[in-house]
Amino acid sequence: LLSILLEVAAELVFAGPERLVIPSERNELIAFDGVHHTHDLPDAGGDIMRVRNLDAFTVLMKVLNSTEIEGFKLEVLNRMLMVFSGHPDNYWLLYPLHVTASLIKGLPDYSDQVRSMVMKIVDSVAVVVQAVPFQELTALSVVLSDLDSMPEGKSSKMTQSQ
Repeated sequence: LLSILLEVAAELVFAGPERLVIPSERNELIAFDGVHHTHDLPDAGGDIMRVRNLDAFTVLMKVLNSTEIEGFKLEVLNRMLMVFSGHPDNYWLLYPLHVTASLIKGLPDYSDQVRSMVMKIVDSVAVVVQAVPFQELTALSVVLSDLDSMPEGKSSKMTQSQ
């Protein structure tokens, strides 16, 4: 039953009456070689796989943060990965939710499999969007710098999985 509800929430991300507008921050955040580019990315999935419902994606985030079941966390993250890879604009449409940065901030609390899936999402953002995910890299640097303040067992486990 939970899997069916998760599937419905994931499908609702693409349902909505109107096309969402990409946040203006995108033009400030896309930079290659120090030069800002405002090009449009290829329309890989047409409008079918383009995010139209931020509230539905927020439900996915809440489910991820509220479950302790590892398999279910992985299923939620897999749905999130499908959303991000569904259309090049999806990262920018979801940018106001700070999804990937919050996932990275949770890395110390996740299992190795969940960490791996989070890093696949970050990698997908970099490859599909073709931009350096500054916010995510900042969050990762904070997580890595906090390793010194972690208890010995948890800190060594985190560095071994990377």
